[in-house]
Order: sequence, then C-alpha cells, then structure tokens
Amino acid sequence: MLRNMAMVMSKPAPLGGFGEPVWVFACTREGRILRDTIVGVDPARIPSLDIDVRIDPYSQAQRIAIQEHGRARLNDPLDPLDQRGYLEQYIGDEHPEAAIARHRRWLLEQARLDRELAAAGAAPNASAPRSVVAPLSPELSDLGELNVPRGSV
Repeated sequence: MLRNMAMVMSKPAPLGGFGEPVWVFACTREGRILRDTIVGVDPARIPSLDIDVRIDPYSQAQRIAIQEHGRARLNDPLDPLDQRGYLEQYIGDEHPEAAIARHRRWLLEQARLDRELAAAGAAPNASAPRSVVAPLSPELSDLGELNVPRGSV
C-alpha cells in the first residue's frame, strides 16, 4: 500500500499522479518529526526516499474498548494493574512516567488552589480531588524537583 501511494505521488498528473510537490512534516536525521516545519517534496525525488509509516492495527472502536477494559482493571481493587501499566498497555503511552508526573503536578496545583480559596473565604473548587498523592519520587519525574511548601501536602 505504501509503495503504491509513493508511486502515485511520484507520477505526473497526466499519468494519474499528483503532479506537484507533496507537503509533509520535516524530520531530523535522528528520525524526530518536527511538527512545526513543513517541507515540499518534489515528485521526482519520491522514489529515492526512505519512507516510514506507522498504521495503528486497531480501529477507533477497538481502541476505546481496549482502554475501557484497562480502566476497569485499573479500578478493580483485586487486580494489581497500576497507573504505569495502564498507560503502557492500554493507552500506548511510551513515556508513562511523564504522564503520571503531569497528573500529580495537577493534583498538587488543585490542592494549592483549594487552600488559597479557603484562606480567602471562597468555596473550594468542586472539581478538584479531595486527596493529594505524595510528592513525586525522583525516578518518576523528568520535571526535576517540585518545590512544595512544607505541610502543604
């Protein structure tokens, strides 16, 4: 399928191809995609390119069913699946530690906002969680040290 697409993109318009440059995201030599840079590829160069593509083997409905199954396992107290396992196995996150760190940072921020609102005499944020997890352990964080005031967690 990929070879057929490349062949069609490389043909001139009178022969059933695009007949004009194909615009794609730029890529570094290491293979990192630069989503803020777009480059045009001349159709004559397409046959000589090394093209790589990743096609998800699951449909959107299958992906949702898999995630819901993982969420049920995550919420089952008798199942040992943890957040990291859920993110890796059911969400497909390649860096679950970063997602966990972002979530914990959000929990700490919500708790701080509740304290500030309570100190100002306002009602607490109804959407904020009522409990906050312990500060991040260094092995789970790429954020560096979080400066959390003593006694605030």
